[in-house]
Amino acid sequence: MDAQTLAEMEELLASQKTLGDDIEKLINNTKKAGKNRRTVEYLETKLKALQQFAEEFQRNNIELEKVGLAHRTSEYYTNNYAKLILDKAGQYVQALATEIAAAQQAIENQQQQEQGPLIKRQQAMMASLKRLLRATAVEHETATSLNSKEKLWDQIQQLHFKVWETMKDPIENGYDMTSYMELECEFTNRLVSTKQAPLIQNAAPSTTNVPLPKINIPRFDGEYNKWHSFSNLFKEVVDKQPISTVQKFYYLKANLSGEAERLIKHLELTELNYKSAWDLLNDRYSNKRVLTATFVQQLVEHQGVTSDAKAIKGFHDLIQENLSALNNMDLNVSSWDPILLQILVKKLDRQTHVLYESQIKNPRELQTMDNFLKFLENRFQALEALGHKDKSKHHDNQSGVKTKATSAAVTSNQCRFCAGTGHAIYYCRAFKALKPSERQNWVTQQKLCSKCIKANHSVQSCDARSCLKCKKNHNSLLHPNTKEKAAKNTVPADTKSSIPIVMAEASQQSEASSAEEAAT
Repeated sequence: MDAQTLAEMEELLASQKTLGDDIEKLINNTKKAGKNRRTVEYLETKLKALQQFAEEFQRNNIELEKVGLAHRTSEYYTNNYAKLILDKAGQYVQALATEIAAAQQAIENQQQQEQGPLIKRQQAMMASLKRLLRATAVEHETATSLNSKEKLWDQIQQLHFKVWETMKDPIENGYDMTSYMELECEFTNRLVSTKQAPLIQNAAPSTTNVPLPKINIPRFDGEYNKWHSFSNLFKEVVDKQPISTVQKFYYLKANLSGEAERLIKHLELTELNYKSAWDLLNDRYSNKRVLTATFVQQLVEHQGVTSDAKAIKGFHDLIQENLSALNNMDLNVSSWDPILLQILVKKLDRQTHVLYESQIKNPRELQTMDNFLKFLENRFQALEALGHKDKSKHHDNQSGVKTKATSAAVTSNQCRFCAGTGHAIYYCRAFKALKPSERQNWVTQQKLCSKCIKANHSVQSCDARSCLKCKKNHNSLLHPNTKEKAAKNTVPADTKSSIPIVMAEASQQSEASSAEEAAT
């Protein structure tokens, strides 16, 4: 065995000892927690932290098992340390999972008892609103009566949201969702009809030249992807009104611009030409083939995405908007996932791409667009939260109120590379997946110390240990001769541990408490 391999083995053994101590410390502290502190959120945080520790420990153990028997002379092997730690972790993972399930069931039982009166109260209010709606015709509706109905509906909505926020499955517990949706539709129609009534009364005589009040309809300029929303809105607020066809044609022309305006500009303002104008517009812009090409083109030709929150959010919204538009055209876009993902993933910057690949549970299976969109959403939300904390930290530095304890908490709770809050950068899969040169470039760009990969000091003043492989002033993760190792997503069947460890996803790291905080 060469010197470099021995150094790597010693580093792994030291890491295993630290991880083993953290696992035992976490288990002991969790057992000591009082009843009032043992909430579902608290237990889930500890469970995720324990799973992360155990997963890292088991991964390191697999690497150590590759060492020949002649070199297994440390207490790690002679005392069967790996099996003891993994067995202890596995047993407590099961205990925590059982305790969490029992606590959740107790909460659900209590919620069901509390929600019964809420559902009955809402049913009584819904019956009252139905009577009021059917007792007053639209043309006889007054501002006072409409206001009372709106207040009653607001209360019904608040109860509806409260039931769904606090109950796991309201429908199974007697909640009548169908009646609520029917009443919602009926009340919305009443609001629309009532607010349009003055327009109908003013414009009713078709023989007069009294114009309709100004209708706030966005102008249609000929963009294919905006045609359906424009035509639907125009039909509802103008075409269905009892006014003359010439008036309708006037409002149609008034709400067009650009190419669409030029398309029907030659048609005179007559009743017959109104239908001709609609036919021309529909023939031009209700082109399913062109619409499909437009929406797909926006996805395919989108420029590359940078790693900031605004760019990722815009990319997420663009995908969602165009896929929704394609779905509305009755296209089965779910079958396009493998092709679209192959195109869209390549538009991510390397850091975001590595994070996406790291959070995939089953890399051998085809991924779905829903999972990709969920990853993008989690990513820009994490970056937005981190950006807010960074501003707060900068403000604290300027005002001189930031303490050493706060600084230590930020350092231990946040991975500087992936913005996750469940691990330090030394355990970050995305960071380890980079080449050593790429890690060094990133550290240089961030102006971090190359020995401890932290900020606010120089390499010369850093007390951290030097590289274990070459003894130079840089971290072992930045050693230029480190060999690339493929990430492993499964554990070999011949591992000594019989306890399955649930793998934590990269996206879940942003929701978990940091490993160091959980161990205290």
